[in-house]
Amino acid sequence: MNAMILLLKTAASMMIVGTVVAVVAVLVVWLGYGFVEESQASFPLWIVFVVSLVGFLNFLIGSFLFGVAGQVATNSGADQKEARFDDKLSDTIDEGWPLSLVIGKWTFVAVSVVLTGLIACFFSDLKFLIGFHKGMESSAQGNPAQAQKWFGLSVEAAGNDRVSIARFLLAGSLIRSHKYAEAELELQRVIKELDEKNDEHLALLVYAYSALSNCYMFQDKFDAAESWTKKAIKVIEEHPQMYGLRLRLIGPYKQFLIPEPPPLAVAISGLNDIYVLEKKPELALSTYKQILAALEKQPSLKEDEILYELNRFANQMHRLPAEQTSAPMKEAQTASAALAVHKCHVVDEAKFSADFEKYKADRLPKADGLPKSDGVMKH
Repeated sequence: MNAMILLLKTAASMMIVGTVVAVVAVLVVWLGYGFVEESQASFPLWIVFVVSLVGFLNFLIGSFLFGVAGQVATNSGADQKEARFDDKLSDTIDEGWPLSLVIGKWTFVAVSVVLTGLIACFFSDLKFLIGFHKGMESSAQGNPAQAQKWFGLSVEAAGNDRVSIARFLLAGSLIRSHKYAEAELELQRVIKELDEKNDEHLALLVYAYSALSNCYMFQDKFDAAESWTKKAIKVIEEHPQMYGLRLRLIGPYKQFLIPEPPPLAVAISGLNDIYVLEKKPELALSTYKQILAALEKQPSLKEDEILYELNRFANQMHRLPAEQTSAPMKEAQTASAALAVHKCHVVDEAKFSADFEKYKADRLPKADGLPKSDGVMKH
């Protein structure tokens, strides 16, 4: 008999405790989602409704089990043999309801204390992650001023092991706001905090060098921009295999945030942005040939990769007068075709030229402003 009473009370207690924990968890997720996404309405509310309904039913079942346990202990159920079923059910639930409320109340208190402790323990981690998430979201929405606010929050909470990436993201939002002097300071701090001998720091170091180069280029400081771009290129050339930055997200949990630096060809192409602004088409052509040499070293090269680089070079050269670019563009296309024939099994230069014209046409905007290439917008 005692075993049956213990079993009934244990089952009822587990139902009540589990219900309170589940309801609190759903409420926390709902409120947190509303803060992070700025819209609780986008959270699937049917989950809240279902959990609330199941929670109420669990409280009724738990109260019923407590009531049955009490009747078994006192043998009071024998007095209700002649009562109607709904009356007996109601009386049994009423008998166990006060105990269910007490257990539910103290479970809620305990869960709240534990939750508060966890938030206090991981407060800096949560602050960093919220700032990081909201900053990235604001950047994607084209709101650099708001992104600065959130990335600044990440910098405050980052700690020594995460402050570099937080500063780098803040610098990016500053550049987009044309606050180049402030961005320059942040990027210089990032570079000082990173260790060139640490493999995990190299990818972020490349991005910091490139961002600082852009910062100088937008201020027409072309010599400094060229110098920092060449530093990024040198790091990539000397360390073709990089691990990327392994970031501590929360507690001891780590995740790769920057898995790899930009390809060498992309880094070299940054020089051409500078040379075009300096109106040096011959130097830009020489740099493009370096890009082709970098592509040639790839073990598996596709024609689309060559077409991509040639199209990017053409877009860069379009900033210059046509009389300065016709000869370099013709030479660049000839060199690209030779590489495609050699490495990608393209039939001849005429076939490559036709492919390039189609490649450019596919990337022209349609009437609705969307690219024609894929029919699907890529993010």
